[in-house]
Amino acid sequence: MLIDIDGYFAAPGTNGLSLHALAPCRVLDTRVPAGSPPFSGKMDVNVATSGCLLPAISGAYVLNATVLPPQPMGYLTLWAQGQPRPTVSTLNALDGAVTSNMALAPTNNGSISAYAASPTQLILDTVGYFAP
Repeated sequence: MLIDIDGYFAAPGTNGLSLHALAPCRVLDTRVPAGSPPFSGKMDVNVATSGCLLPAISGAYVLNATVLPPQPMGYLTLWAQGQPRPTVSTLNALDGAVTSNMALAPTNNGSISAYAASPTQLILDTVGYFAP
């Protein structure tokens, strides 16, 4: 068993962020347009301009990440764009099955980065964000 910890919830304080829930909305689907090849490596995603009404002042996004790998895949990691890639996974799909996981992805500029260790299609849906 592996347990990765990326953060924690603290008591309310000065300059804290609050959760703002939204109706589910698709931020990214790498299968569109039809026939698009899987990606691997790093990809930047501008979440704030996705059409999901997420403000650029967000400190983090609540996302559901789904991978559709054509073969066994190591892992997917999401993190704040412009920051070093963390050494933890957001999800693993070692058996090559369609796999999803909810994630809180931090942001400093309205964008996040995604890293896929092996080729995969990626779907990102949002259900909320953290902001002042």
